[in-house]
Amino acid sequence: MTKIENRLNIIFFLILIVLAIFYIYLAFGTDMLGEDEATYLRLGKQISEGELPLHKSGPLLKPETTPFFIPSLYAFSFILFGSSLGLAKAIIAIFGILTLLVVFLIGSRINIWFGLIAAFLLFSLPFFSHFSLISYVEIPIAFFSAMILYTFLDMDSYKKSILSGLLMGLSFFVKASGLILIIAALIYTIIFFLFKRDKKYFKFSLIAIIIGIAFSSFLIIRNIAVYNYPFIDVLDWFFVRPTIYESPSWLTEISQAISQKVYFQDYISLFGIPLFLLIIFSFSYVLTGLSNLDDKNLRLTLISFVTFFIFLILFIYQSSARGSDPRYFSIVFPQTALIGGYFLYKLKEENKYLILIALVAIVFSLYSGIITAVNTSNTSRYPQSYIEALTWINENTPEDSIIFTTYSGSVKYFAERDNVWNINEFPEIMKSTNSTYIYETLKKYDVSYILIWRSLVSQDIVVPGSNILGVFTNNFVDKVLNDKDHFDIAYQNSDNVALKLN
Repeated sequence: MTKIENRLNIIFFLILIVLAIFYIYLAFGTDMLGEDEATYLRLGKQISEGELPLHKSGPLLKPETTPFFIPSLYAFSFILFGSSLGLAKAIIAIFGILTLLVVFLIGSRINIWFGLIAAFLLFSLPFFSHFSLISYVEIPIAFFSAMILYTFLDMDSYKKSILSGLLMGLSFFVKASGLILIIAALIYTIIFFLFKRDKKYFKFSLIAIIIGIAFSSFLIIRNIAVYNYPFIDVLDWFFVRPTIYESPSWLTEISQAISQKVYFQDYISLFGIPLFLLIIFSFSYVLTGLSNLDDKNLRLTLISFVTFFIFLILFIYQSSARGSDPRYFSIVFPQTALIGGYFLYKLKEENKYLILIALVAIVFSLYSGIITAVNTSNTSRYPQSYIEALTWINENTPEDSIIFTTYSGSVKYFAERDNVWNINEFPEIMKSTNSTYIYETLKKYDVSYILIWRSLVSQDIVVPGSNILGVFTNNFVDKVLNDKDHFDIAYQNSDNVALKLN
């Protein structure tokens, strides 16, 4: 390693330490911004109090199947330092910094400039920086994705096979989409063997994949054995029910179906226009030179492409099924940054004056990531009027009250009440003109109150197959507000209404 490379290493690690301190500081000052945060926080508290994550989710018949690695990590931290949302967010922030480190190490195996550019491109992704301060599992799964890629660069011993296999299996306990990493590793291993005929590498890679499948299957077997839970529901992330549409004409129905399948603006907002264009150029550049790559470059390129494409296909499928959510792309953030970083690194190698481009990219990435983090920390997701309604519920309803809501996490966190949201009859009660049927259905789930956030009331044309969109319909609101026999207004302010079921 040259003196320049040593200095670059030192500079990078100093920047990483400063970013870690800064992000942990921001984490403790960031409000609750996501609905899932309450779920992971609740699970962490339960585990820290000695409860195993084998539980029903409130009054619903469907059992809780949330992968529990991150809640278990929370629990350990809560035992040591006490439970708090800030601590949970700080743990996620640390995962974000570690992901940057692993991407840097992957690129540095080829060239330190490649590592630097890739790491800072990752940092520039708005969703990466944003979700590094939110207690979701998006950033931890990105970390495992990067670690698995790192282990596959050199797979030449049983120890590395075991390590990689455990990482693959554990990724499934972080998030169900971890299964993508196992599938990608298998396809990549086959493709690489066809390229290079390296039997030793093929053997150790295959061992790692088998270990990953065996390890990850424990969670599936647990759910099936304990709950007699169908396999298709265990992998609910992959097998989702399409959104149900009600349309006044065939033309409107077709246009709505198309709009559910095309989400170009999501991809652009996810990566930002500069990196979005860079990814396109990078794919074209690298694909034209695959045959000229050495073993290590070929391994890195193939597994990055395979993972990215598999996820892209599944993301498009899921978008057509229930509406896209760009945060799911976090699992391929490392691969995306490495693809773009490789392209810029090769340009720099071909023309030494283009090092300025690399430096500009690094400075831009630092600025972009820091600004996103600061904006995230200063964001308040829920308006004061909504929090006031939740506070009223917390202070004026029995602790065992069950709330019918569209935003369950905020009710759990602010109101500290169990709730029902994703019930099987949701489409029917949203469309029903019979308020008695609505009342009887909710009573079946022991609902005590309905919380309506008026800012999140939808038109009646589109009715979700379940409460996945987080909205009630105008029809539903009209029926419950006008049925004085079954529903009483217990509380209301400018934007919110709490109805008590008689």
